[in-house]
Amino acid sequence: MASLEQQLADALMYAFDELGGDTFEATRNALYQRTVADWVAQETTKTALVGGVEMAIPGLHALTIPAGISYLLHKMAVISWGIGALKGAHVTETLYGSDLRGVLTVWANDNQYNASLLDMQAFTMDALREALTPAGSAALQAVAQSQREDPTAQTARVLMHLVDSFAHDEKAQRAYKHRLGKQALEEALQHAQARTSVYVPPEGITLPERRIGARLAFKLAAQLSLKVPARWVMGFVPIAGALVNAFFNAQTLRSVAEAAEVYYDHALSFAQLTETIGDPS
Repeated sequence: MASLEQQLADALMYAFDELGGDTFEATRNALYQRTVADWVAQETTKTALVGGVEMAIPGLHALTIPAGISYLLHKMAVISWGIGALKGAHVTETLYGSDLRGVLTVWANDNQYNASLLDMQAFTMDALREALTPAGSAALQAVAQSQREDPTAQTARVLMHLVDSFAHDEKAQRAYKHRLGKQALEEALQHAQARTSVYVPPEGITLPERRIGARLAFKLAAQLSLKVPARWVMGFVPIAGALVNAFFNAQTLRSVAEAAEVYYDHALSFAQLTETIGDPS
């Protein structure tokens, strides 16, 4: 099993950028649902069905299991981003920060939220809206320019980069318009286009990376590989193999959805992001 875990860990590390696909599509589809529960039910049903089809022909699962795990990883990202949108958070997947990484960190920690394990935290759409105003970006920069290295300060730095790039980031603008409306986008663009400064992190501060590290990748691989022996054995059994695999897929996706809810339930407001209590600088 060690070799399988290593293969999964390597795949997670090297394919992380393409893991979930388009965040906009995931959030747009999620917002057609009334509640998080509806979104989770829809996505787990889809994933369970694919898991059943994966094992439909006994004996061929040696070929279909890797593809099935890839699909499961994709749906883990999609369901997480959708939950973020439904909970009013900005879904962050940029060069300098990743909500998906945060969700997977919570999942690897048995769905217990511990901010100290995170490189950055989620933040609300309202926080982005406020940060795009002149007064908001000034308040945010005060934290982002400090020597603090806690997750909240790092989140402020990620948000500052979003503010700086907003005027020419069409994907960010499309998502903003879809979530907050055309008028809100026009106002945000006016402020963004008027910015004359570019945020530079303080010397010695390293911004959060989007990619996941080897340690987290191996933890995730260990959890994903737990059910592989059972999938392998049951793959030889007609009907039962399909049912077992469908159940495992749905079970895993529900667990990740729970981690996503925990992660986005702690999304920071603008006031929380700009709090300077305990700032050593």
